[in-house]
Amino acid sequence: SKEDRQASLGTWDKFNLAAGEQEVVAFRIPAGHLQNLTEQIQKHILDNSSLSEDASIFSWRISVIIDGATADEPIRILAKDGKSERSFKIPYTRIEDRSKVEITVPLSQGSARSVHLCPNEKISQDSVLSVTMFSLSSSTVSVQLKADISTPRLNWKQIGEK
Repeated sequence: SKEDRQASLGTWDKFNLAAGEQEVVAFRIPAGHLQNLTEQIQKHILDNSSLSEDASIFSWRISVIIDGATADEPIRILAKDGKSERSFKIPYTRIEDRSKVEITVPLSQGSARSVHLCPNEKISQDSVLSVTMFSLSSSTVSVQLKADISTPRLNWKQIGEK
C-alpha cells in the first residue's frame, strides 16, 4: 500500500487520479492554528457564552474540483475524522421534485463541491482529516482538493449587533 498524500490545510492540493484508482489525502492541523482561530472569533463575539468549551464550533470544510469525470463515471469521495465520516460524489445529480427526472447539475457547478464534516469528537490539534477519492471513471481525471477548518455553527450575523 502506498503512502497517503500529505496536504496542507487551506491550500489546494492538485493531482491526477488514474482510471479506477484511489488516492488518500491526509490533512493535519498546524500548531497554534485552532488557538488563533478561537482568538479571532472571540474578538468578534462580544458575548463569549457561545464559545463554551464543550461544544465544538469547528468543523472541517472539504472543497473539491474535478475535471474530466461524468455523471455516469463519477468520483466518490469519503471524508473521515475518527469515527465520523461523510461521503459524496462528483459530479452529482439531483432529482427535480415535480418530475422526478434526474438532471445532472451543470458541470460548472456539478464538478465543484464544498461539504462540511462536523465530527462527533471535538476537532483538536491532534485531529486528522482523511479524504479518500475513488475513481469510477474510465479515464484520468484531474483533482483539486482543499480542506480548511470552518465555523458553520456560529451565526456571524450576530456580530456587532448587540
